Amino acid sequence: MNHCKETLRDAYRVMVYVSQHTPATARRVRTILTHSYPDLLASYTRFSGYVSQAALEEAAVNGYRKGVFIREHHLRMQSSLTEWIKQGFLDHGFKAFEDKVIELSEIHITLKSENSKLISKAASYQNLGISLIHWKDIPPISRHVFHKILKGKVKNLVEFPI
Repeated sequence: MNHCKETLRDAYRVMVYVSQHTPATARRVRTILTHSYPDLLASYTRFSGYVSQAALEEAAVNGYRKGVFIREHHLRMQSSLTEWIKQGFLDHGFKAFEDKVIELSEIHITLKSENSKLISKAASYQNLGISLIHWKDIPPISRHVFHKILKGKVKNLVEFPI
């Protein structure tokens, strides 16, 4: 078993213990993973292949600019994992937990300003008018920009050649 998986298993055990032996809320149990082990979660992060139209336009005009783009967890990692814990799914075992972490770790690339709007509970890509463009439809010059954003941050970068 690789080190990341073993560390995730350890985090899971702590979460189960805290959930079963303390009055901690589901949110507090979730923070054990998302705030105490953020580097661990990075090893599970996968790129979906989608970039927002606005991010593509920004990259085409201005290239890479630090702090403008963000790797956005479109499945709402924190709130979704909290809800999953609240519903008692920690009791389904480590494999179910690992599968949920893998699922929720998928990211799109958006502008930081778009991500700020997406944080709202009622926000969605559709109601905010955020269009997504697939990697195959992104010009190579912009792919270079997005590779800078993804390099060392996602485990499946090889699936998205420049």
